[in-house]
Amino acid sequence: MWIQFLMSVAITLILVYLPGTLIMRSLKVSWLFAIVLAPAVSVAAYVALGIILSALHIRGNWATIALPIILLSILVFAVALHIARSKSTGIDGKECNQVGSLLAKGNYKVALLYLAFAVVVSVLLFLKNLDTAASYMQLYDNAWHLGIIRDFLAHGDFSPMHSGSIIATQGSAFYPTGYHTIVALVSSVSHISITVASNAVVFVEIVVILPLSVYLLFSIVFKNNPLLMYVGAVVPLMFQTFPWLFITFGPLWSNLLATSVAPAIFAVLIILFDARTSLYERIVAGIYSLFAFIFAAVTQPNTIFTLAVLIVPFVFSQISAYCVPISDKRTRRIVVNSIYAGFVVFIAAAWLFLYHASFMQRTVTWNWDKIGNLYQVARDVYLLGFSAAEGQPILAVLVAVGIIVTFIRRRYLWMTLSYTIFCVFYMASAGTEGRIKHLLTGFWYTDYHRLASSAVLVALPLAALGLACVVSIVVSGYKLIDTKHNEVNERVLAVVVVLVLVVSVFMPYTPRDTAKESYNAFGAVARDINYWNASNQPKSYTAAESNFVKAIQREIPADAVVLNNPYDGSAYAWGEDGLNVFYKAWQGNWMGKPTDDSREIMSHLNDIATNEHVCAAVNNIKAQYVIQLDQKDYWEVEGNTDRLQSIYAGYSSSEWVGINSITNQTPGFTLVTERDGMKLYKINSCS
Repeated sequence: MWIQFLMSVAITLILVYLPGTLIMRSLKVSWLFAIVLAPAVSVAAYVALGIILSALHIRGNWATIALPIILLSILVFAVALHIARSKSTGIDGKECNQVGSLLAKGNYKVALLYLAFAVVVSVLLFLKNLDTAASYMQLYDNAWHLGIIRDFLAHGDFSPMHSGSIIATQGSAFYPTGYHTIVALVSSVSHISITVASNAVVFVEIVVILPLSVYLLFSIVFKNNPLLMYVGAVVPLMFQTFPWLFITFGPLWSNLLATSVAPAIFAVLIILFDARTSLYERIVAGIYSLFAFIFAAVTQPNTIFTLAVLIVPFVFSQISAYCVPISDKRTRRIVVNSIYAGFVVFIAAAWLFLYHASFMQRTVTWNWDKIGNLYQVARDVYLLGFSAAEGQPILAVLVAVGIIVTFIRRRYLWMTLSYTIFCVFYMASAGTEGRIKHLLTGFWYTDYHRLASSAVLVALPLAALGLACVVSIVVSGYKLIDTKHNEVNERVLAVVVVLVLVVSVFMPYTPRDTAKESYNAFGAVARDINYWNASNQPKSYTAAESNFVKAIQREIPADAVVLNNPYDGSAYAWGEDGLNVFYKAWQGNWMGKPTDDSREIMSHLNDIATNEHVCAAVNNIKAQYVIQLDQKDYWEVEGNTDRLQSIYAGYSSSEWVGINSITNQTPGFTLVTERDGMKLYKINSCS
């Protein structure tokens, strides 16, 4: 199975990087930076073609989506290469040796250092803690993710405009599917299981996409700081909040992909708005930004708001530079201040317009309950224990040092402002309730996990600044002692300092007494990945239930609609095993309110023999069977006997009494098969 995993990793790399690299290279972006920028371009192209094929009623798969995009990118590159050679200019831009440019050649050795470190960390933290290459976490969102991917493969409709309709509800069917598209294409090419393909895509995100994106960001922001570029290789995976909590909570697969690409998009936006950028490079940055906008919109739209907030302080820092050509100082000052004021008004107006827009209401009115008071969440920020996670005090010190450096090197001060904004947003989400909370954080569903990851995006360069500063101070101190100024010793000392800090931050601590919750940040990450993936730990959808589902699939038509209570584990029967259950995810993932037919089934299916409304609902959805799986993992919530809870999910039993109440004696149903309390019924009424 691990061979299949490695095959899936290879296919993922080809799908994600080949077309995007060739397209960006056609615009004279250097090979290295074209590779870094490729994921957003490739994913945007795949999803866009999926939408077109859906509209034309053409089945989507690797041959109709991936192959045409790859062939088109090869054609575009060949044409660009031919044009460049015909003009005897070559495909490299005139700025190919300029540091901090997309046209610059880049430093492959440094980029490989980022990748090498990410491989080591990800193998030890992620792969090592997977039970098998096909293991997956049965956390709240994963049934939804796997269900969408299975639907893509089963029906060939890859459009995000319809992806939310895997469960019929009253509301929008749009759900962003950049991540799901890549996993489905990998599985489509290789015929490897969805769960193996999913793990491979996640592995590529944390081992390749995120480190290279951060490498580009550092290359653009810290143009002439080789020390920082080298020590920065250890930074991309240092924060527990992102990417690791996106893996152990949710899981937030769409956010993981979008946020992994975000540093590269952020870097290009910096180039786009930098007053010193040449016209051609600004055009290239603009073209890429269009791809990036599409990518974010179809992968995780709140990434657009994150990037907008992150870039605003940088844009403010560039306004005076744009006004340098105005020779009169007084006039220039008036113009600069006027632009400042106008920009603030524009941002406020745009924010309020979008906040009140009808299409944003489901997002901005969604509420995540606070997790503490303002003092507690401020402490989270101070110790980098976002989302009530374990604190990272050593990393917090590095970020603090980086913030101090920005006050000394004021050209970087905008980063501190961006970080402060998202820390305030996080505190509003995690520590308050009310209208102000929604106004500030509604574009992120008031979800403190997403806001914390947004803060991490700008904390990354701050941590790199802090780390480089600490190394410089230690080496400078050594120079005062070593009068011979031995460069080899200085480099060895720098490496030792970095290694000590790396071990201090990354070393997982697991208490000898596992009953005690005294884990450090990466001890908790290792614990959670291991626990949620372990086959010997409690599951919502157990191996026995999966075997039962596979057995009944041999007895019923492949496309038969099977009614179910998703909370008994059957939500995963579709995503993992392909059983066409009607409720393919838990209610928190549904895109809208249940339809009238759905309400009838949930509440009154057991009355099918006497209730004509139930019969009408069953006929409307063409249901033929009912499945009941084991619910032994649920317990009644104290003080609320209607509420049933497990370690994975909770639900109101009164909402699902129509399915839960069916027994062998219920009129209108015939028992087809039974095993260890798991049952399949044939609906014999309403024919």
